[in-house]
Amino acid sequence: MLIDDGSGDEICPGLGEGRDNGRITAMAPDSVTLDQNGRPFTAMVMGQPVTLRLLPLEPALRN
Repeated sequence: MLIDDGSGDEICPGLGEGRDNGRITAMAPDSVTLDQNGRPFTAMVMGQPVTLRLLPLEPALRN
């Protein structure tokens, strides 16, 4: 998996890794689950590889 958070540096994190407030918490052949500040997001793998870009959190949701 390749993550592009808009900083210009793309990373290929493993389980438990990530950048800033996002971490990969589960990886399966058909999905990846990311945790962003305690909120899980599951992305289904449905075909060709894509770049995931985490959106900035609203101020009320930030730590």
